[in-house]
Amino acid sequence: MQSNWIIAWRLLVTRKWAMALTLLGVALGVALFIMAQAETQGLERFFVRTVLGTNGAIRLGDRLQDTLHSSTDEEGLLAITTTREGKLYVQGIDDPEALRSAVQRFSGVKGISEVLEGQARASSGIYTEPVTVHGIMWEAHFPLSSLDEQLVQGSVASFKEAPEGLLCGSFLARRLGVRVGDWVDLTSNAESRRYRVTGVYETGVEDIDRNRLYLHLPEARVLFHRPYGGVYFQITIDDPKAATALAVQLEDTLGHHALSWQEREQVWLDIFWLIRFSSSVLVCMVILLAGVGMFNSLALLVLEKQRELAILRAMGYTRKDVRQIFALQGVMIYVIGTLLGWALGALGTCALKYIPLRLRGLWVGEEPALAWEVDHYLTAALIVAVVVFFASTIPARRAARLEPGQVIRGSAL
Repeated sequence: MQSNWIIAWRLLVTRKWAMALTLLGVALGVALFIMAQAETQGLERFFVRTVLGTNGAIRLGDRLQDTLHSSTDEEGLLAITTTREGKLYVQGIDDPEALRSAVQRFSGVKGISEVLEGQARASSGIYTEPVTVHGIMWEAHFPLSSLDEQLVQGSVASFKEAPEGLLCGSFLARRLGVRVGDWVDLTSNAESRRYRVTGVYETGVEDIDRNRLYLHLPEARVLFHRPYGGVYFQITIDDPKAATALAVQLEDTLGHHALSWQEREQVWLDIFWLIRFSSSVLVCMVILLAGVGMFNSLALLVLEKQRELAILRAMGYTRKDVRQIFALQGVMIYVIGTLLGWALGALGTCALKYIPLRLRGLWVGEEPALAWEVDHYLTAALIVAVVVFFASTIPARRAARLEPGQVIRGSAL
């Protein structure tokens, strides 16, 4: 077995440049796969983390109204049943305290924030923008959200102490031309009230930063003429991945519409999946091309080393030994190329972190969001293993079919 390793290595280094290019192709394919997965999955996790910290895992809102259906059984008796097909809604939550108490009894629920949402127009005196106002109770909302971490101007304490306080998204603040301490007029249903900007936040998701304002819940009720009702619950849970199943339980048990973050953001999650899939396919093509190069190199090696292989057979080496020698060459290329690719992938991912990249669009950031996962390295290694296996199998079988007599007569292959 040891001699097979030595022979495999010596045959491999006889085509130095070809094998070097093959190793480089394998390493670059592994590195690009790792970097692509780190960047695309990092962006997805950043978006999910922001959404969970801003909108919660589950939104529990309008009450479901059962509809009556009549039917006749086998004995001709009329039967009336209730169903939720079509889902008729009664707007808002009638008894928030009773519903809150019921929700808290479900396992996995971490906290509940009562939110009143409405549309208004914000004016700074010069500029006017349509906005979505969220009325919150800061005692319940701040511990369950990331607002305190997302503030770039002002402070949570300033908002808590000011009944007329307002939290404004960074993009919206720039559009209105306001900063902390400035006043903003909010108009809704012919009702206009003035509020003072006590904080500017930036979630990194532009759709939120350009449209959303936060007020104290009592002030929002006055602005929208809703002295009671009209709210929804923003629920945070211990395991965000279980949000869909818990939302179904809440809806079936409590009779209120429950929407998980996976359903709410399904379009964007599909887009992220498509980006990750397409980038993986493109990078796998690089690995496949490296595999083709490896196949050609090993096939030419078999043609060039027929006489040497025939001598080995004449010395007592079996077909299995010859096949093993070429399989070991594949193992060497796989191990060296994968390890080199892992190193290049780690260095490339580190380099991406320090590239000055100002992101704008769906999300906003000053540097790429990256995900470091062992799975990325293992998946890249698995893809290379499959490619190397098929690239080395055919030349190995071809070499094993050589007969010493045929080579001497010049009729081999």
